[in-house]
Amino acid sequence: MSVNGVNVKLPFFERYLSLWVILCIIAGVIIGKIFPAGVNFLSKLEISQVNIPVAVLIWLMIYPMMVQIDFSSIVKAGKKPKGLVVTLVVNWLIKPFTMAIFAAIFLKYIFAAFINPALAKEYIAGAILLGAAPCTAMVFVWSYLTKGDPAYTLVQVAVNDLVILVAFIPIVKFLLGVNQITVPYDTLIYSTILFVVIPLAGGYISRVYLLKTKGANWFENVFLKALKPVTILGLLLTLIILFAFQGNIILGNPLHILLIAVPLTIQTYFIFAIGYLWSKKWRLPHNISSPAAMIGASNFFELSVAVAISLFGLKSGAALATVVGVLTEVPIMLSLVNFSNKTRHWFEPEKKIAFEPVKIEKGEPMWEKVLIATDLSKASGEVVDCIAHYGKSFSKEAKLAHIHSVETAGGIKETLENVERPVIEAQVERLKAAGIAASYSFGYGIPFVEINRLIADEGYKLLILGSHGKSMAKEILLGSVSDSIIRNLKIPAFLIKCPPSKLNTCAFGLSGNILFPTDFSDNAKIAFEVLANVASQYKAKVTLYHVQDVNIIFPHLKHKLTEFNIIDKKRLDALKQLLLDRGIKDVATKLETGHPKQAIINEINNNKYNLVVMGTQGRGWIEEVFIGGIAHAVVRKSNSSLLLVPYKK
Repeated sequence: MSVNGVNVKLPFFERYLSLWVILCIIAGVIIGKIFPAGVNFLSKLEISQVNIPVAVLIWLMIYPMMVQIDFSSIVKAGKKPKGLVVTLVVNWLIKPFTMAIFAAIFLKYIFAAFINPALAKEYIAGAILLGAAPCTAMVFVWSYLTKGDPAYTLVQVAVNDLVILVAFIPIVKFLLGVNQITVPYDTLIYSTILFVVIPLAGGYISRVYLLKTKGANWFENVFLKALKPVTILGLLLTLIILFAFQGNIILGNPLHILLIAVPLTIQTYFIFAIGYLWSKKWRLPHNISSPAAMIGASNFFELSVAVAISLFGLKSGAALATVVGVLTEVPIMLSLVNFSNKTRHWFEPEKKIAFEPVKIEKGEPMWEKVLIATDLSKASGEVVDCIAHYGKSFSKEAKLAHIHSVETAGGIKETLENVERPVIEAQVERLKAAGIAASYSFGYGIPFVEINRLIADEGYKLLILGSHGKSMAKEILLGSVSDSIIRNLKIPAFLIKCPPSKLNTCAFGLSGNILFPTDFSDNAKIAFEVLANVASQYKAKVTLYHVQDVNIIFPHLKHKLTEFNIIDKKRLDALKQLLLDRGIKDVATKLETGHPKQAIINEINNNKYNLVVMGTQGRGWIEEVFIGGIAHAVVRKSNSSLLLVPYKK
């Protein structure tokens, strides 16, 4: 299977899951026949209808899944609600009920000649348990194989795992009752606590504790790596024990496995179709639509097996039905992965890099009109000097805007004007001396509102800010004037950082060393156009930099890191070639895996870049909110000047 031009495969165990199930069936049946006394002994190791050996094995399966889920991602759930709505409605309001309907139609009526009514009820119960538990672990694999958004998939899984806590019991109880299958409510609650609440709570608590005490690197590369074989062993041993008890049923009714598979298969394709087509109708991108459909189509079979055994016993038809779900899962889901990849064109195509460079003739300015937000401090004067340094090659026209907050100017307006007008007029004269048509605006109001009004009314192409002034701290802090302006950007903005010790040498560094951090998002593509024009105009050296988010790759996609490296290296090389084609001779690429915010800040501060060009929003959740994003962190903590490019739909 190919993803982004790179051949990828499922992990070895997942790739042959159906084969392992078949081998477990054979091994279990043989063990049941050869060692009936031992199997009988294991069946008696129960407490409150829960088989202790099986319970331990199931915990070994479920706990590793729960400890991998980052439930803090829930806070991002509201940023792209449509995909989450599709998933939740399909998983909890449609899927359990259609599963019960299909199972009843086929197992109770159509196949009545082959399955006796009592056994049919148990098979239906197993199918209901499968339908009431959406996939938790394997969905990350399906998402990856269809080039899904891994961050969005993580949120979907985290939300569904929490919904299981409140929805699983009433849905299962209702559907079993409708099919005249009696299950004590307290037993169902007990099973859910045992196999959902305890592993989930244990996973969350241990995750938080280990990350705090051991760190992310140890947690991801040591702890989770050690858990992987434990999970596999737990699943295989559970299946062997289960089939050791089911041996007589299977040998007596081998056809039943095929009959049970019929409604399960129909259900999987049906639910996928609902989620996939609904997402298409809502015009969701393919990288959200495909995982949204996949998570409902596949099942949390580990939980279903556990609850079936707890409610109905190891020898029950319900337990057998849930295991048939395990048997059919991989081949069916791989067919859906193939279908999803072949129908990608049904959805709005992913935007290509719209690299249409501005044609700049020799001597023509980079920006036609710029607006300079100034507080008339010494630092703001240095900002003006920076612009004057580049003269008409930078801009034809510039306006200095000095907006006093109405909260601080009350009662002293006349004094302020007498003191400050001469300062701003002197700054205007500096720009005029450099050949730039300069003017100024002196007013009162809410600074960021007035700045944006000027931009909208007078058509400025670039906003310029300083970061060391009367109201501009060393770090742009939440709530400051500059921060408020940046959060509401409509046009690109230069943020010139001038440390007090270097006021006499401060400059943009347009012809120096430029860093371009990219996440390959739509905003990054827009920022890339600006970068190309700046670097081409001023013959700058460019470093293209991408950080693969460790929180997304680890632990679920760790085995694909090598393939991610190949894919992302190709992306960086493609961007590099575009710059080389523009005549930018010195272009480097840099690819790392880590925490993007801190990695980018470290890269900037450790390598003394003259300028950083980047978008204000990335491909993650916060599409139109600056605060909390990577760009916001870079603005606050980096030492270099920045050229920030906002996202335009």
